[in-house]
Amino acid sequence: MTKPSIPDRDKKNIIAKSLVSKKWLPWLLAVLIAVLLWVQSLKGRTFQVEVTLPVETPEILSNDEYVLYIDSNSDSVTITFEGTGAGVINDQVTHHPISVSWQETITSSEDIFPLSKIHILMAQDIKYSTENYSQLEPVLFLPHSISYEIDRRLSIPLPVHITSDDSIPARFLWSNASNDSILVEGAASVILELSCFCTQAVSPGNAPVNTGFLPHKGVELYFPGEIYAELVFPSPVVVLPDFEINSLY
Repeated sequence: MTKPSIPDRDKKNIIAKSLVSKKWLPWLLAVLIAVLLWVQSLKGRTFQVEVTLPVETPEILSNDEYVLYIDSNSDSVTITFEGTGAGVINDQVTHHPISVSWQETITSSEDIFPLSKIHILMAQDIKYSTENYSQLEPVLFLPHSISYEIDRRLSIPLPVHITSDDSIPARFLWSNASNDSILVEGAASVILELSCFCTQAVSPGNAPVNTGFLPHKGVELYFPGEIYAELVFPSPVVVLPDFEINSLY
């Protein structure tokens, strides 16, 4: 029984594929050897990785009567990590630090508030999206500490002040708002210093717009979160000419 013959065109394709395989095989082996040597060379090398992370407001454990707020100059931290070996690469690919935070406990309600405190940053303050780094260790925090304050919580209504984005101050314009006041909650020492709560800037002369409020350190919540507001240019004053009245007598 004779084997079926292979067409000439198929024979050429088989030969061509065989030649290509033989041509690329040495190159693939060379790349594989280079990668293995590179991984081997990493074992004795020390690497440094620098990451800047946001500082999240820490949680006060089991107590809703107090508010914690951070110094506005300490909203981020730059951390230098250090590690040795190829595992450093795996850390950067599979693990991702996302923020810095810690937990706070009120030890005594007899303290004089507001309390000014300082937290020294440590490795356990770093929060990761999945697991912690296995090879990289934090060796430097800049800044190395975070200043913050703890105060009693207070909630009061405050008048709304509409802020103007024009060169003309809002006090020279007529203002209309869907809410004359809003409920503001936060640190008592901060809330008691506020005479009003300011909106985001509004353009004078336009129809009422839905606008939010400017952030304020120590203010944790406000309701409602947005209002309708407008600023109106005053109507021009009509000046009547002077009339001279002559006596008939």
